[in-house]
Amino acid sequence: MKPTLALALLVGGLAHAEAGWLTAQGRITEGAELAVYGGPKSIGIGLLRSDNHNPGRGIGAELAWSLADRVVEVSAARRWQLGEPGKATFSGTVGLAGFIIPEGKFDLALGPNVGINAGFGGKAISFEVGVLSGVELFTRELFRFPQRLQVGVRAQLGRVTLRLYGRAGVDLILERNYILRADAVLCVGLLNRQ
Repeated sequence: MKPTLALALLVGGLAHAEAGWLTAQGRITEGAELAVYGGPKSIGIGLLRSDNHNPGRGIGAELAWSLADRVVEVSAARRWQLGEPGKATFSGTVGLAGFIIPEGKFDLALGPNVGINAGFGGKAISFEVGVLSGVELFTRELFRFPQRLQVGVRAQLGRVTLRLYGRAGVDLILERNYILRADAVLCVGLLNRQ
């Protein structure tokens, strides 16, 4: 597992995509979770679901509106827990994100993303760290390589989850240098155990 983790962290540092907020956590929770989130720059809704036959695997989907950039984002990801859950739990994600810029110069984008996530703690409370990676192709601006590091805290009380996440990084854009980015969200979710 160590070579896989090192490779994922290396790839994550090279090209880092905007991906879902909710899928960037180390532990995959059994069942389904519907969550809403909001922050100074974005609002959204998401669904996480573990597989019925294998709770260490799951899917996630999110719909978000970026208040600052005025962009609609739709993302989906397949999730795998890497090893047994414990005080340090790791997961990986592979997904796809699509973007619509409806105002001003209309634009569309699509791109794959991958992530490696770590959760330190247990089911009741955990500290989360995630590195997300990918490539996005816009119809007007060509390629964009957003680099992101996400950190946060996740708490669970019964069926209710609460997350406070922050994300920072840089967007590398061909022939345009870079743009520094940062955002934070508060997420509230409701679990439905299988």
